[in-house]
Amino acid sequence: MTTTLTPELIAQLRSLSADDKDAVIDLLLPDDPPAPPVPEAERAGRREMIARRIGEYQRGEVKAFTVEETLAAMDATIREIEDARP
Repeated sequence: MTTTLTPELIAQLRSLSADDKDAVIDLLLPDDPPAPPVPEAERAGRREMIARRIGEYQRGEVKAFTVEETLAAMDATIREIEDARP
């Protein structure tokens, strides 16, 4: 398969703003309904939450779990629910 993804095109894509990258993604995924724009206040709230959570992790206030630990906990929960069914 031949590609037209030249180093120049890749550099252009990487230099796009976040909004322009979203627009390119929307163009590449035409079958997906367009996502409604996220209000700036909500985006700012998400950024604050992410910064807060990173800080909590760095200060040792919360524990991070591996994917394996998370999946094991989910499996255990599912088993508990299934075992509780009549």
